[in-house]
Amino acid sequence: MKTFLVLFFLINIFKVDPISAQKQFLNLKSTPEEWHENSLMMLRSFKYKYDQIENKTKTDSVVYYLNIAGMYGNLGESSDTVFFYIDKAISIDPDLGCTHLISSDNVMKESKNGMYWGKLDPQRYIIRKVKCENYLNSLPNETEELIKSNPKYDQVMIAKIETMIENDQKYRIINQMHKQNIIDDQNRILLDSIFTYYGYPGISKVHDLYSKYIATIFLHMGLEFMEKWMPLLLRTFKAGELDKVSIMFALDRIHTIKYEKQFFGTQRISKDGHMINVPRYSVEKQMEILRKLDLPELFNDVRN
Repeated sequence: MKTFLVLFFLINIFKVDPISAQKQFLNLKSTPEEWHENSLMMLRSFKYKYDQIENKTKTDSVVYYLNIAGMYGNLGESSDTVFFYIDKAISIDPDLGCTHLISSDNVMKESKNGMYWGKLDPQRYIIRKVKCENYLNSLPNETEELIKSNPKYDQVMIAKIETMIENDQKYRIINQMHKQNIIDDQNRILLDSIFTYYGYPGISKVHDLYSKYIATIFLHMGLEFMEKWMPLLLRTFKAGELDKVSIMFALDRIHTIKYEKQFFGTQRISKDGHMINVPRYSVEKQMEILRKLDLPELFNDVRN
């Protein structure tokens, strides 16, 4: 089952819920200090936003509990607490929960690459990972198969995107960037040509899945390319042909590279061997920029 996370973090309730029972964090010294304040802020933010959702979907709950698990990992909480929420995510939606768990493999091995899960019980993680891999591998790849058999979509373009996203991940996932940079240059030439002569391959042309793949590739094309074509992404979004999260990632990536600031908290950078969150603009600055870009659709996602 091919899975590409777009993106950026991107768990049935027991009798006692640790998030409401938690009074203090006893293992703060086990994690980098620069993670603490932001992680505590994010915990409050996730809970507030989740409580505001009237008709919660399974996806809403899975994302919420996985985010809570991640922040508890950042705060050096016990593996019991972190895996409590991971297990809840998997029980609610095995597809999404297992996909996230498997994608966190590097986080378990090297804490500098993200959430500080290196202190957790590796054996407990491995048991869950193997079960999840077996589960996901047993599923038919219905989504891609149905898309690629549907005549309403541009199958020639889909084939190109499939090759591009596979190349985009080829060496990046094993951190061999000297090889990946060569492939990125090739993808950049092809994507520039697609945008010039075809436009953005939007949802109605290639389905939401492949539209998101293009957005993922876009994030790796460098600042000059992204600034050149960001207006196209914005027009595509306004036309309902690109999802909101892809725009949030693109804006954050451009502003992180150019100004070392972001809007929505999707970006992290390496500093002194650790991955840290990129600072956000003030709420006032975020709103100012989003108004200039005519993006009221993103106002509700603005926060400190």
